[in-house]
Amino acid sequence: MRRRVWTAADADEHAQNLSEWNQTYDQISRGRFSGRITELWTDKAQVFLESTNRQLRQSCAAWEHSIWFGIPEPTGPLGAIDCHGIPANGIAVHQGGVGFELRTPDDFDIYGIVVDREEFARYAIEVEDMEPSALIGRADVLLVDLAAKTRLCRRIDALLAPDAFAEPTGALSDPREQCQTTQDRILGAIVSLLMTQDDHDARERRAQTRQQRWQAVRRIREYIMEEAPLGVTIPDLCRRFHMSRRTLQYCFEEVTGLSPTTYLRSLRLNGARRDLRRPARSERSVAQIAVHWGFTHFGQFSQDYRQLFDELPSETLRAAGRSH
Repeated sequence: MRRRVWTAADADEHAQNLSEWNQTYDQISRGRFSGRITELWTDKAQVFLESTNRQLRQSCAAWEHSIWFGIPEPTGPLGAIDCHGIPANGIAVHQGGVGFELRTPDDFDIYGIVVDREEFARYAIEVEDMEPSALIGRADVLLVDLAAKTRLCRRIDALLAPDAFAEPTGALSDPREQCQTTQDRILGAIVSLLMTQDDHDARERRAQTRQQRWQAVRRIREYIMEEAPLGVTIPDLCRRFHMSRRTLQYCFEEVTGLSPTTYLRSLRLNGARRDLRRPARSERSVAQIAVHWGFTHFGQFSQDYRQLFDELPSETLRAAGRSH
């Protein structure tokens, strides 16, 4: 078994710290970022606690041939996966190797259990005598018993503690046996939680309008990040995507909690920050990178950048040069 602890002062750097995941994070709320990941690996399972202090848009994909269960801290603020909110008694689930989007608020803690798909199926059938599809269905969010969810979070806390496996003794002195036993406990814990869900509520789909709003925000975001001309305006977006300004505003406020202007500006600022932090691209000046991301008023760009990341773009550029 392997236990690791990672800390980061940049959202995108933090995203890369979660082992075997393919991720990109955009920081949405203002202030200096702080993130921490504590993770534990067995042969076919990964367990982790991820803590972040700023609102994020996360583009994520767990490792291939796995199933991810995302378990937000029950007493903390609430997040969302794709177009589905995750209530206090909810957990997120997604197949590995397939991308999804998480939107998380300030001061957010989420526990993760990622298990090999075949191992999960084996345990469900051989130990619990249940079909895996009966446990997870096709929903992105499953509603479970809140008390059971809280107990699972506390079990993960104990599992991730620094001294949890300090001195294996007795029947578990064999590291391989200890690893298998721990893995079976992880599987047993998540299966037990899944067995508390209400079948009807767990499979009930969100309203079609919410799905449409989320898809609209995603299309606009992809357009802004990949092909939109410099200086694109809200009226330009309304014309291109055939929606009124009011509809556009409502979509963004419901899905992201922010106005379209604020949200899209934060994405472009995150894009500029990535370029400033990359050695191959940091040879360009701050002004060149700002223009590339659609910022033509350099004083305003520096001010907006500092408000979001708590440092000037020139400081990010210098730090990138020192670290390489």
